[in-house]
Formats: sequence, structure tokens, C-alpha cells
Amino acid sequence: MGTALVVFGLVLGLNWSTFTIFIENRESLSEGSEWISKTHSLRGLSEYIGENPERNSFSRIVFDNPDLELHFNPDERRTLGVLSNLFLFIAFSSAMQDGIFSGGELISWEDVSRYQLSGVDESSHKEAYRQAGRRGWIENGQIELSNALLLLSEFNNLALSDYLWWMISPELWEQLPGQLNLNSTDMPLPFSGLYLSLSPTVQQTTASELQQLYDSFTDKEWRNHVAETSENFASDKNVRNQINHLLDQERIGLTFMQERDMLRFFPKGTSGELSSLIFSALRGDPDLNFSSMSLTDWMRWPVKGTSILRRDASDYGAFYDNRIGLLAGINFGTSSYTGETSVQVLLMDNLPIGFWFHASGGHMQQDLLQRLVYDPAMIGQMEFVIRQNQN
Repeated sequence: MGTALVVFGLVLGLNWSTFTIFIENRESLSEGSEWISKTHSLRGLSEYIGENPERNSFSRIVFDNPDLELHFNPDERRTLGVLSNLFLFIAFSSAMQDGIFSGGELISWEDVSRYQLSGVDESSHKEAYRQAGRRGWIENGQIELSNALLLLSEFNNLALSDYLWWMISPELWEQLPGQLNLNSTDMPLPFSGLYLSLSPTVQQTTASELQQLYDSFTDKEWRNHVAETSENFASDKNVRNQINHLLDQERIGLTFMQERDMLRFFPKGTSGELSSLIFSALRGDPDLNFSSMSLTDWMRWPVKGTSILRRDASDYGAFYDNRIGLLAGINFGTSSYTGETSVQVLLMDNLPIGFWFHASGGHMQQDLLQRLVYDPAMIGQMEFVIRQNQN
């Protein structure tokens, strides 16, 4: 009995942080439990999407066949998460095409790491660095810009995203929506600034007071505030050490539900505008002021070096995101069976926490988007669900 108590104490002590997080969020983990048993298949997930229009948007465009388009809440603005990095890739595609940057330009990984918040997607930052080293992309602590962009497309590294965001001229973020004919889609913001601004731990106040404060900001005030917060964190070592010490103790200080609710302050977009943009890029629309070939090539990371998708899709590219209460993805692909090329966008936000853990653990949004490229049964099921649930 004594030995058992000692072992139990050691296990609990070593995992105390995880244990306390579970206890603090035990209520939220049952949110959406009624859907968990219904969504062990992609058919069940499609039904969830159709029956919860307040949380889901979907668009599908098929080349040379407008009759096959599918749209479900395509004009509803939803949180993009790291899908907003799409515009980082567009910005660099344009800048490299114009000679402002070269693919061989060197980036210091130490400078990238200045934007990394303790405990916030830290594992993806470490894994990105590890994989870059294995691939021979890191030399003397530096990585070429072209490889950094490939790394970002695959690993969604928030610190790398922030570093690259600051390389772009601020004026471009004001000009790009007009150039791309976007009316309802926001430009990206540095994630370090977003998480620090929304952290009661760092801001030394409550989550509700932060929401009230930021609800009073104009879009420009909010963007300036987030950028300034990110810059102060990265540029001042003392500030960075103090903040990371706080985050080590309490992370960002939000429950699962609060963190999910705070995502509404992240950049938003619509499935309709995003699908149209990727469709235009694939088509090589001459009105686009960037290299669409570069963009779509960065999106092809899922099939580089692997044959997982090559049996069913002769071409495939995607960006995905999966953070608490949010599942999202953009993809394109060509079916190996019909030769049809399609673009799909799925945005699911404000999801019940219990349901989100279930769906995100199986990467269900990725599987659904992949199947919608080549599987006629899944396409038919999605069409049925949308038509059944449209107002």
C-alpha cells in the first residue's frame, strides 16, 4: 500500500499541470457529447455540419462545371486560425516575383524563436526545427526563405508565421484585400500578439473584461494593438522572459471554453471568398498580382515524399488548422477517377469542446476534405445534407 501511494504521488506530481487542467475544464469536456456517438464516420460529420449552420460553412467549386458547386453559409464570416497564413504565402509569392525577396535569403532561427510563446503550440515549433535539421535546411542556425515557407505550410509554426509577417510591409496588408477583391476576409495578424492580448495571465485582468475592452476597438485599433504587443514581446528580452515565466506558471490563463470564445478576435473570412480565390489561382487568372504557381506549390506539401493520396488524387494541395473549438481547411485536388479538379473550403468554429476533442483527435476535417476530391459517395452525401438543411 505504501509503495502504491508513493507511485501514485509521483505520477500525480509529475503530471500535476495536466491534472489541474482536466479538473478546471471537466464541465466543458462534456459539451457536445450528444454528437460524439453520431460522428464516428464522415457521414456523421457531414450531418453535424448540416444541422448546425450557426457553426459551419462549406464551399466546393468544380472546374468547368458550375452546376456541381456546393455552398453552405458561404458568406458567413468565421475564424480562420492559421488559414490566414494563406495571405502570407500570397504576399511572399508577390514579393519574390517582384524581386523584393529571394528564395535564398537567410533567416536566423534564433530570431524566429523570439516570437515563440511558452506553452502555446510549442511542440510544433520544436518539431518544425527538428524536421528542418533532418532535411538539411538548417546551417549555422539559419534557414533559407524558400525552405522556411515550405516548413510553414507543413507545420503551421506560429513563431515562424510571426517572423514572416513582420518581413512584409504593413502597407501591403491594407492593399491586399482590394487587390484580391476580398470584402469579408481579414488579413493575418501575428499570433504572439493575439494570444498575449487575449491572455488574462499577461494582461492581469479577467477574460470578460478583456472581451468588453476589445469589443470597443475599431478594426484598425485592434490590428495596431496586436502588432504592438507582438513587437514588444519579440524586441525586448526582459519583457519576453517575464511573460514566458508567467506563461510557464499559468499558460494563457483561459479555460477551454474561454479560449474557444476568444478566437472570435482572430482574423475571419468566408468559405465563399476563399474558395473563389484558390479557384482563380489554380486557373492562373491573369488579374491576380502574385505567382499562383508558387502558392499552389506550397499547398502541395501533403503529397510531397508520400504516396498516401496519389492513388485517389493525381494532384492535391491543402492548408489545415485545428485549435481549440475550431476545425478548418482549404484544399484542391484532381480525382484520379473522373479527372475533375475541385476546390473545397470548410470552416467550423465555436464548436462544443467535447465534440471538438472527438473530431480533432481523428483529424476528421482533413479526411472529409480529402474524400470530397475523389469520392462520389461522399460528395453526394454532402450535397444531400446541404440541400436538406438550407433555409
